[in-house]
Amino acid sequence: MKKLLLILLCLPVIGFGQKTYVPDNMFEYCLEGMGMGDGVPLNDSVFTSAVDTLSLLDISFNLGTPIGNLIGIEDFTNLQRLEIKFQNIDSVDLSNNYFLNYIHLRDNHLMYVNVQNLSNLSTLILDENQISHIDLTTNPQINYFACQYNNINSLDLSNQTYLQGLHCWDNNISSLDLSNNIWLTYLNAENNSLTELDIRNGNNLQFTEFKVQGNDDLYCIDVDNVIWSNNNWNFLPNNNISPWTYFSENCNSTSIQEQTINKELFKVTDLLGRESKPQTNTPLIEIYNDGSTEKKIIIE
Repeated sequence: MKKLLLILLCLPVIGFGQKTYVPDNMFEYCLEGMGMGDGVPLNDSVFTSAVDTLSLLDISFNLGTPIGNLIGIEDFTNLQRLEIKFQNIDSVDLSNNYFLNYIHLRDNHLMYVNVQNLSNLSTLILDENQISHIDLTTNPQINYFACQYNNINSLDLSNQTYLQGLHCWDNNISSLDLSNNIWLTYLNAENNSLTELDIRNGNNLQFTEFKVQGNDDLYCIDVDNVIWSNNNWNFLPNNNISPWTYFSENCNSTSIQEQTINKELFKVTDLLGRESKPQTNTPLIEIYNDGSTEKKIIIE
């Protein structure tokens, strides 16, 4: 009976004393400073009971010496919002943080991020890192994804049907199929390596941002409606597309020969999109019935 009583008395002490391994000195230092440590500096551990109930972790300031890794984050099992910026972390595995819905990991030198199994994740911001690939197949709730200034070659967003905003400029992406992203209303994919872009999502009329200039080999963009796209996305003041790029409702069926032989002039506009008559010494945009455009100036 005495032995049983002693065991019962010790159980709370054992539970309270459970530790989470945190080998990075600066990560441990931050956690200690936030009151989540065990009071012993540089012992590579914090109390698990102090971190497994936390819903928000924000380390977005200059520490002098940056954090090098986030080992130990897997024990933050109730974390919903994570913001770690301006550190020196090259990889992070968040697959055990099931309740995360907001992740912001800007400017961390990241090459690898694991967000598998985060079915509640709605915002993912990974700009200014060194990521070349990311798997989002198990993140169907994402509505905003930012990954500009990385080394990403391809993006599969077919499972992100709730996606509203995509910022992916300054990567190496060659093809984007956004036709399944029926809520998408703002896109910036400038300065990539795009040769194919399909945004026939049935929601083009609701777009508030559309920028894809700086893709040297992007000649044709699949859109919902060619005339609407020409009237809204094709003019220099908006700086949306490159001069050689045109819109089509089926780029795959459009050939250079067809454009040259069969196209007819639909209308002429000035650079602000206002319909205009042909005139000399004034730059104008000629819009053809196949969706292609030509910018011309007649000099007399």
